[in-house]
Amino acid sequence: MPRAAKAAGDKPAPKKRKGIYQMPDPLPLGEELTDFQKKKWALGPSVGKGGFGEIYLASEVKEGKPQENPSHVIKIEPRGNGPLFCELHFYQRAAKPDMIKSWKKKQKLKHLGVPSYITAGIHKDKRFLVMDRFGEDLWNLFLKSGKKFSPKAAYTIGIQMVDALEYVHDQGYVHADIKGSNILLGFEPKAKDQVFLVDFGLVSKYMGINGHNVYKPDPKKAHEGTLEYTSIGAHEGISSSRRHDFEILGYNLVQWMSGDLPWSKVTKETEVQAIKVKHSKDRNSFLQLSFKEQTYPTELRDYFNYVDKIAYEEKPNYSKIKALFKKGIVSSGEKFDGKLQFVTPKKENIKAINTPRKSPMKSPVKPAKNTKKPAKRNSDSSETAETPAKKRTKRKMQTEDSSSDARSPSPQRNPEKKPISRAAGGKAKTNQRNPGSKKVKTLKRLVASTTIATQTSPGLKGLRRTRKKAGKRDA
Repeated sequence: MPRAAKAAGDKPAPKKRKGIYQMPDPLPLGEELTDFQKKKWALGPSVGKGGFGEIYLASEVKEGKPQENPSHVIKIEPRGNGPLFCELHFYQRAAKPDMIKSWKKKQKLKHLGVPSYITAGIHKDKRFLVMDRFGEDLWNLFLKSGKKFSPKAAYTIGIQMVDALEYVHDQGYVHADIKGSNILLGFEPKAKDQVFLVDFGLVSKYMGINGHNVYKPDPKKAHEGTLEYTSIGAHEGISSSRRHDFEILGYNLVQWMSGDLPWSKVTKETEVQAIKVKHSKDRNSFLQLSFKEQTYPTELRDYFNYVDKIAYEEKPNYSKIKALFKKGIVSSGEKFDGKLQFVTPKKENIKAINTPRKSPMKSPVKPAKNTKKPAKRNSDSSETAETPAKKRTKRKMQTEDSSSDARSPSPQRNPEKKPISRAAGGKAKTNQRNPGSKKVKTLKRLVASTTIATQTSPGLKGLRRTRKKAGKRDA
């Protein structure tokens, strides 16, 4: 079985080295490739690169013209690379259309997430494989969803993967590289709730002529697969078995629901292996560490407890695993209807409730800080500064005093006195007496008493009491 290559984001190596595969030279747009059945395929734009090769959109050429709206892709690798050879071998022997159709009928399945073999060929020094066109991969969806899937989405994907693995295992193979970037959505709108397991570049036979592979560590094969998800057995160099596929699937489920794995940031292979071995002895601590403050689903704990007990050569109970995942969907408050839900409504609602609404008209403005210092009060004297209201009252009264046609000083008609009376805690009073000829004298006394009250009284109450006394003397 070929060793794992570097991630798709790494730069391709110009020369073939140990553990690294040579990348093919780019092919021009519109170049035609001829498959083993003498059909011609026109290349479209490149849609992706992996550690082994490149993938292009492709259309079958009919009557000298390629079809519009490509519904296929072509995967191309140099002939010296091994992964596409292994993948092509699997499709030709175990994924023929009639085989998949027969299995679906036997298992009463509407959907099986294993692509059917279409055709392949050799183009110059390159090997190519024609496949159906698929939609987005789960890793991109995982990132778009804030690195978290709802339990319903994760378990629904898990159920479809169990069906796919049961078929692959029944053909005598193990996948050994299950991960989000190798699980694709269907391309057609009617297939939006369907996922497909692709990239069989690390596929291997677990069952030979003499029966099941022997449990024997091989240092030359140690750490095969994707480091983050590969099984403990693969770390030891043991040939993959059906149990290993389910261990890998379990790590994906934990990451999809919790957002992380305890060893995600560790890059050294032996350290990752040691952490996985440690957590295999206590699945509760593994799940608690993965989910942190969240409560982990008990179905995941039961799943790992079951997978850990599967013997190396034992056939897994696929129906039991699917029933466990269906139970997990119900426990999360959802119903099992086969629909994929990549955004958790409950989380969004909570976020919407806790997030204050912003004004649609203008952005929020921070309140200005009050830089004025409050007036200091003289502790040795009862004097207080005149308020603006007092000053306005004083000026008003002085103006009325000098006027030849003096008006009544009734508080009801003076707009400045009404707030003063309320601030003092009382109600505005109306002078019901007719001041007659004493009006001018009363005004002079009020002005004089107001000045005295401002200098001697602690507040407006003193002013009110002074005015009241002045009114009695006038009467």
